[in-house]
Amino acid sequence: CPAPGWRVPIHSSHLVDRHTEAWLVERVISRASQAAKTSGGDIWNVKDGVDSVVGVPVRNGIGLVIGHLALRYDEAMVSGPINDVGRRIALMSLVTFLVSSLLAWLALMAVLRGITKDMAEVERFVDAATSKGSDVAEVRPMRGPFAKPIRRFVRTVASAEKHIAQMRGVLRKGPAP
Repeated sequence: CPAPGWRVPIHSSHLVDRHTEAWLVERVISRASQAAKTSGGDIWNVKDGVDSVVGVPVRNGIGLVIGHLALRYDEAMVSGPINDVGRRIALMSLVTFLVSSLLAWLALMAVLRGITKDMAEVERFVDAATSKGSDVAEVRPMRGPFAKPIRRFVRTVASAEKHIAQMRGVLRKGPAP
C-alpha cells in the first residue's frame, strides 16, 4: 500500500507524487523507461527540461535485472546549490589571488629596497675608493652582502693602478745608462 499523498497509476508501476501533472509524468516515465531498457543493466539518467530522472537496476539473487528504481527530481534544486558553490569558489579564488599578489609585491619591494640600499653603498664605496688621491684604507668600511668582494675588487684595482703608475715612472726615466 503506497504512502499517503502518493498514488500508483493502474497503467504503470511507478509511484507518482499527487501534485505532479499527469502529462508531465507520462512524458518523463516514457523517456525513463526507454533509458532503462537501453542502459544494459547500468545506472541511467534522463534530463527533460526541469524534470530529471536517475535510475538504477534492481537485481535478484542471481544477478538478473528484475526492475529499476527511478528517482525523479527538479533540476533547479540540484543546479542552484552547484552554481552557488561555483560562485563561492570563484570568489575565494579571486580573493586568494589578490592577497597572494599583494604579499608577493610587498615581499618584492622589501627585497628590492634592500638591494637598492646595498647597490647605493657599493657605488658610494667604489666612488670614494677610486677617487683621485684616496687610499682604500681611509674609506669608511662598507657593510652588506657585497662588502668583501667589493673591498677585494677595489684593493686589486688600487694595486693595479699603483703598479701602472710605477711603470709609467720607469718609462719616463728612459733606459738605464
